[in-house]
Amino acid sequence: MKKKWLIMGNFALVLGFTVLFIIGFQSEPSAMKMTFTFEDSYGDLNGKELSFYAIEGGAYEERVENVQRVVNNQVTFSAKNLDFDDAEWQFTMNSDVGQFAIREFSVIYGGTCILRESGSAWFTRVDFFGNCTCREADGTVIVNANGEDAYFWIGAGLGKGLSQAARRQNVRRTTGIAAAGYLLYGIVFLVVGGGKPSGRRKRFRPIWVAVTGLLLMLGSVAVYGERYLEHNFDDVSVGQLIFHLKTPLEGTNVEVFYGAITKGVLLAAGSMGLVIAVSVIFYRWDRGREWLIWASLVGVLCLNWALVAANRHFDIVGYLNYTHKNSTIYESYYVDGRETTLTFPEQKRNLIYIYLESMETTYADRASGGAMEENYIPALTTLAMENVDFSGDKGINGAYAVSGATFTVGALVGQTSGVPINEFLVGGNLLGESWEKEDTYLPGVWALGDILQEQGYRQVFMVGSDGNFAGRASYFHSHGGYEVLDYYAAVSRGWIDPDYYVWWGYEDQKLFAFAKEELLELAEDDQPFNFTMLTVDTHFTGGYVCELCEDEFEEQYSNVIACSDRQVAEFVEWITKQDFYENTTIVIVGDHPTMDSEYIKNEHAQNYDRKAYFTMINPAEGCRAWERERVYTTLDLYPTTLAGLGVNIEGDRLGLGVNLFSEEPTICEEIGIDEMNTQLLMNSKLYTEQLLYAK
Repeated sequence: MKKKWLIMGNFALVLGFTVLFIIGFQSEPSAMKMTFTFEDSYGDLNGKELSFYAIEGGAYEERVENVQRVVNNQVTFSAKNLDFDDAEWQFTMNSDVGQFAIREFSVIYGGTCILRESGSAWFTRVDFFGNCTCREADGTVIVNANGEDAYFWIGAGLGKGLSQAARRQNVRRTTGIAAAGYLLYGIVFLVVGGGKPSGRRKRFRPIWVAVTGLLLMLGSVAVYGERYLEHNFDDVSVGQLIFHLKTPLEGTNVEVFYGAITKGVLLAAGSMGLVIAVSVIFYRWDRGREWLIWASLVGVLCLNWALVAANRHFDIVGYLNYTHKNSTIYESYYVDGRETTLTFPEQKRNLIYIYLESMETTYADRASGGAMEENYIPALTTLAMENVDFSGDKGINGAYAVSGATFTVGALVGQTSGVPINEFLVGGNLLGESWEKEDTYLPGVWALGDILQEQGYRQVFMVGSDGNFAGRASYFHSHGGYEVLDYYAAVSRGWIDPDYYVWWGYEDQKLFAFAKEELLELAEDDQPFNFTMLTVDTHFTGGYVCELCEDEFEEQYSNVIACSDRQVAEFVEWITKQDFYENTTIVIVGDHPTMDSEYIKNEHAQNYDRKAYFTMINPAEGCRAWERERVYTTLDLYPTTLAGLGVNIEGDRLGLGVNLFSEEPTICEEIGIDEMNTQLLMNSKLYTEQLLYAK
């Protein structure tokens, strides 16, 4: 067997296995079997018929109908040739069954169980049910059917979850085949690849060893890095990751990444050490060159796997494709506040705007419209339900965070200007030089702070971290002349010691205490004020455990969220007892949903329609037409906040936002949230020429 053919075989196998990776990552599931297991102690369903319907694209058109009978307290349905990512589901009892209980729900794909959950866990997926009443008990769902055709309607979350699980199964199989195949080939290559040993040892080639070590090191670190990102940032867009790579690290708490960095360094060192050690052995055996060729291609194979996996999980190709297309969303919808008539009431109202880090409606319990078994935010849930959150008569409602507003500075900008930060168009030079150094952050927008500054408001932004991180101080300075009270301002004022530093600066317990002092001072002035603050304890991963946190729940993050809930409730109660409250509107909003995707998975909430928390307390008179449910984004909070201050807005639109107290449809109500997100990723001439730079 000639050596050159074996070398060529290595390259051919790498190419072949890369294609296999792509097939594994990109292949769509085609057929699954879904099984319900019933608890016989609550009623005998054997012989009864159930129907399964699968509906694609949200259209009420029966795509698949499958009728099966219950046998031995089980019924199994087949789902074939469906777009699982876009499918909705309905399960219907065709007989008068009285009472029954669902004990377990499982799904088989390719001979492997990809989902198995209790009846009560499955019930969290149900959007609504009819002709029956349900209750949970001991992990089951007990159903009392009111005659025939008791049914359960399940949204697209189930199909998406099954699709993801099936793809993971495909990836495991193809990756296993590729790894086993290349390992087997490597053994053959090393044993017989160069023919019989010559008896004369080849000269050790340090440069070849270094190159091989580098390739294997890069490949192994790339695989680890992709797995780390997938594990911790599965819900984060690639644009957001790119944006933060451009953002200066000043003010960043990088301690949460120390573990990952340490593991990456150890993995890199271990890879290089392995190559050196094994090379010494194989050179003695007269197989050094063969080993280096094979190990180099292992590194290349790992790099290919990481790239294919990253593209699958973060849709890099799709992102780049979108960002090189043109959108007219700004030309169609953008309204400049400078060109809009805004009429303030004679007595201007104060504004307290509270950004809650990573706070989302998901943390409420299912009975309140959230996704959790227990309510981690009972006080915030009550505040939302008793005040304004535009939920109609349903449970807690919130705002979608759109592309460019799913991270903190993007959220601050989006909620106060109606314009997100297009991560692709905003370059590092703007973030690191022009905007931060010259206080000209997004100079073309006309924001809430600009409007209130013209009306004589005194404005303060308080945060317990470095205000310069990601240009937050620059944005508030240049759009409203805010006084920025950050970590360093707290040190200079003597609120904290110069050597005091925890988490991102100082914890929320101190932030709320300092906020009370500042509000009392602002209230003494005759000027109306806008006091804006941003919490930080609930930042991923795991949050910051302060002395107020209790050990109520199994997950640390749940305890931190519950602690934040109590602190916000106490702060709001304090505000309501102050003399200035009567003429003050309070907005409480999550800046964006949490980036802690592992926590969301652990809580089985990944298929929930996640939204940022929002409520408005004590809006101006006339802002009471909020009984109907609205579908809205954080961009809509810009004009809605002004309306809550009693401002009459010509046309009820500002930026890309809509006054939710009006009858105007929001953009996502018109075109859908998915299309809106896609459009916001694209290029926009108006955005580039008028908003990124001063007019």
